[in-house]
Amino acid sequence: MKVGYLSAIAAVLVGGGWLTAQTSNPEPGRADNLSKVQHTTMAPAAVQSTPNWSEPPVARITDIDDGRQPFTVWTSAGYLLYHLQNGSIPDLSSRPPLGIVTVNFSDRILDTNGNLINRNVNPMVGFFPVQITNVPTVPSATEVPIGSHNGFRLSVGAWADTEQTWGVEASGYYLEERSFAFNNVADNQNSEFLFNTPFVQNTFTQVTTVVPGTPPITTTQNLLTTTTPIFFVRQASNVLSGTESNQMWGGEINLRRTCFIFGGATVGGLAGFRYQDLREKLDVNTDFAFFNPNLNPTRPDPVGSNLPDHIDIFTRDAVHVRNNFYGTQVGGDIDLNLSRFFFNVRGKVALGVNHEAVNVGSTTTTSTFQTPGAVPTVVPLPGGLLFSRFDVGNHNRNVFECVPELNVKAGFQCTNWLRIFAGYDLLYMTDVVRAGTVSTVSTFTTTVTAGGNLNTAQPTFRFTGTSFTVEGFTFGAEITY
Repeated sequence: MKVGYLSAIAAVLVGGGWLTAQTSNPEPGRADNLSKVQHTTMAPAAVQSTPNWSEPPVARITDIDDGRQPFTVWTSAGYLLYHLQNGSIPDLSSRPPLGIVTVNFSDRILDTNGNLINRNVNPMVGFFPVQITNVPTVPSATEVPIGSHNGFRLSVGAWADTEQTWGVEASGYYLEERSFAFNNVADNQNSEFLFNTPFVQNTFTQVTTVVPGTPPITTTQNLLTTTTPIFFVRQASNVLSGTESNQMWGGEINLRRTCFIFGGATVGGLAGFRYQDLREKLDVNTDFAFFNPNLNPTRPDPVGSNLPDHIDIFTRDAVHVRNNFYGTQVGGDIDLNLSRFFFNVRGKVALGVNHEAVNVGSTTTTSTFQTPGAVPTVVPLPGGLLFSRFDVGNHNRNVFECVPELNVKAGFQCTNWLRIFAGYDLLYMTDVVRAGTVSTVSTFTTTVTAGGNLNTAQPTFRFTGTSFTVEGFTFGAEITY
């Protein structure tokens, strides 16, 4: 019986030794874990809980240390130095309304010694229209060099899976408001001038002639000796000042997809929604004065004239423009990694609606001093230098818009969670309304049978779409975790 027990124990020991021999030869990379199995009674459970290191996770471009899990969330911040396409200044010509001026005039008769015999011969009243045109010039009249805008951009995104196949990204930027001031001042004695009327004052000399005969015949004749134009002495001063400003901001949210990875290059696509806000303001003020400089008080205006001694015309025009773009966009990007250096190119195209809103304010205030020192007559009216009274208020329209954008970045991976970059951005908008393009001059001709044609020019509002370009540089940093 003892022999039977001993035989059984020997068989178990021999079998255990064979099992030990089979498990004591571990796979590469797993020797430490399996050596622990030889000294524990929980060897089967320990073997099952050991990770299968023969299938490591896919390494991503954001990893530096081999074997580390990829980042799933990132955020970046950047400084923007952008240039917005220069604006323009509309036609600043003005035509102050002086209207119909009247004068009384008559002929004079002198004797042969130059003494006045009669100053009121053939009295008449003359009427004539007076129109003044001011055409100021300002520096950079065709373009408004507002300069570069400072701004910032913030972005945040996350991958939905550890393989970084699908993700979402949100981004927003803001550019400060910048302005450009312009002015033109013409206020000196060189602005004094004479303007003639179409009427003249004739001076005759009375000549007595004796014709010999019986009896002698005496005749009196008025011989025209001088013709004096009837004119006014005036001085004009004109002060024009204005500012134009603009600013811009926007945001977008995109769904991202990693398409494929080839070596150190990653190619992806995106689709999402974009919003853009472009605002501009244009304010123009003018102060036009037309007055009698009183150089010679003994030479007043012609008798019976209704031309005021002093006229001040103040105009105020303000136009505020806003472009709100709403659209969907698609795009793609390529990210190339060369050791710790990286290079990224991203292109996007957004299609949607641009809501253009324009608010116009325009007034004219005329102060008339009929005689020197008199109390002025003040008349405020809607409509000014750039717009008529019919244009005051809000104007809106919607237009189709295409907004392509290109972003190029290059940078350096400082640590496994931080990288810095610098880049160039270019954005284009196909149709925007701008403050300097909504004022134009409309003309019409009235035919008068007795007097010919009357040509009139009137400022007016008009929607004018134009393309718009934004470009500049960005400098920033990105953190991943």
